[in-house]
Amino acid sequence: MRGLGAGIAATYVNQVGTASNTLLPAYKTETQRNFFNYYVATNAAGAASANGTTIADGERLRISPQAYYYYRSFGLLGEYVSESQDVSRTLGSGAAAVTRRARLKPDSWQLMASYLLTGDNASFGTVVPKRPFAVGQPGWGAFELAARISELKIDPATFADTKGVVNGWFADPSTQANKAIAWTLGVNWYLTQNVEWFLDYTKTRFDGGAANGKDRAEESAFFTRFQVAF
Repeated sequence: MRGLGAGIAATYVNQVGTASNTLLPAYKTETQRNFFNYYVATNAAGAASANGTTIADGERLRISPQAYYYYRSFGLLGEYVSESQDVSRTLGSGAAAVTRRARLKPDSWQLMASYLLTGDNASFGTVVPKRPFAVGQPGWGAFELAARISELKIDPATFADTKGVVNGWFADPSTQANKAIAWTLGVNWYLTQNVEWFLDYTKTRFDGGAANGKDRAEESAFFTRFQVAF
């Protein structure tokens, strides 16, 4: 059981944002493109406006448990993130102003599996090839296949309208996705303990995020990284 591990992390903050600094996160795809932002209103000059912008307004609590298991050449890792975020949005001004508040609860998870084809030992830390690559030597290092699935879901209350208020949501459902799920396949080459080359293909599918209730277009990407670490 020495390849089994678990842990948990938590963060807490109580803060209030402004139109120019909402203190709210933006959620990104693998290629670092935003697929979800809380709504930011702008005035005639193009600057963020307090009238209509969603801001952090109170507590934010994040809890993230994680567990992994590595046995011989096989590895499995899972992680879950739960968030609770107080937000507010004021529409109108003066006596006609309406302020809407809510505690929103987005969550996400990922599950990753890997297998070393060359019989090397999988590890939560660095993979150490039994036969590292060296010019003029028979060793070619360690080769690994990996797969991951991950999902992020936005609280449906984020997109709900307030009765009697037009577009009273905290994020525009016609431009912001309410869910993203990604599949990734990878081939990794550990030349030595310190030199690695990663090749990954990922595909992300979205729910919502386009006009008339349609889904945002899927995103596909290919990544490669060559790493030397000491």
